[in-house]
Amino acid sequence: MNRRRFLMGLGAGVGAGVLPLRLGNPMGALAATRRLSSSGTTPTAHPETLIPCAYSMTGIVQDGDPAHAYLVGEQHCVTEVGINLRSGYTITAMWMPRFQLAARAQGRRGGALCVNWFSAADHYGVDFFADQIEVFVMTAGTRTALGAAPVTIAPGSGDGDGFCFGLVLDLDAADNPRITVYNTDPPGVVRLLSVIDPRRSFPQGPGVNHITAAGASAVWSTVVGQLGIQPIVAT
Repeated sequence: MNRRRFLMGLGAGVGAGVLPLRLGNPMGALAATRRLSSSGTTPTAHPETLIPCAYSMTGIVQDGDPAHAYLVGEQHCVTEVGINLRSGYTITAMWMPRFQLAARAQGRRGGALCVNWFSAADHYGVDFFADQIEVFVMTAGTRTALGAAPVTIAPGSGDGDGFCFGLVLDLDAADNPRITVYNTDPPGVVRLLSVIDPRRSFPQGPGVNHITAAGASAVWSTVVGQLGIQPIVAT
């Protein structure tokens, strides 16, 4: 059993259990462990700190299937981690959609990772589509695409499915916020795109949102956030 299948097994078994989220600060100024409880609905975490720190999550199940009785209308599934992100931060993750999405045929996103999150109207994000990812900035409720790259995100519950990626937040030589996204699917790491925001909208921000869109079902098998620009390796 390889690492990806093992992690998928973890995600498939925690729908009604307790989901772990760990926060930590290497300087010792802040160290905390939070546990996310799930009772069939979307788990949401709100640990908040203005001190930049590392975090990790495993087996976060997000089920936006409208066929389930607990959903009323279209609802995005969001797991929020309230930590301050600054220039020089690395996130690696495995987002694994679990079945064919109706949204795919309609060209709608299946999921997203949003960073430097101030509100739904102000943040950066990476949207996941069936055949591409798109980096965007949302300012005062207006969405502006910063760049896109082709990628195949195959739904399913087995080995080789989903989207394994790394994201690096930093500043370019002119102090513009820069977002670089890598595909970390074996056999090697591929840089998908690197974009800058010349308006310098959000050099840092107080939150990270892990999203599976309405109509989709997925598992964030693993997410690791680290201070600094870390090496991106294949998962």
